Amino acid sequence: MILKKKLQPLTIDWFLTNKEKLKYSVNKLYKEIGTSKEAVSQYTKRQKVFEYNVRNLIVEAEELRK
Repeated sequence: MILKKKLQPLTIDWFLTNKEKLKYSVNKLYKEIGTSKEAVSQYTKRQKVFEYNVRNLIVEAEELRK
């Protein structure tokens, strides 16, 4: 089962949050959805940078409106 790229981060995040409730390994999940730990880590880093930049852009826009 290959998930669409848009759903992978949401699926992995949910799985990692709830992994104590499930008896399924993270490695099996990565294999099932067609990704790797490295790809997830890289995505997470890029997402954090993106969110930081968006927050800064919002602050700058609010400053310009004043």
